Amino acid sequence: MGTRASKISLGVVVLEQPQASTERNNERVDEIIQDNRCVTVDTIARTLGLGHNAVQEMIESLGYRKVCARWVLRSLTEDHKGQGKAITSELLQRY
Repeated sequence: MGTRASKISLGVVVLEQPQASTERNNERVDEIIQDNRCVTVDTIARTLGLGHNAVQEMIESLGYRKVCARWVLRSLTEDHKGQGKAITSELLQRY
């Protein structure tokens, strides 16, 4: 009860976003990342009119992480792993 009273006395209002709106925002974030893998969190936040932390959480929930200034999916398929291994082996043989 003390926590609720302190929120009211501070004037903090906690609103939950409707599920459909959240799903649509996730789709929009995914589309932006697919269009430009080098886009920043701040750019996405400004484009969608959302907060930086909200966008960061959406990106993490979509399974992306930043690697060398590009967004990549965290889970790679076996084909992607094989391609990476082949490229690495080729580069090691060259140099």
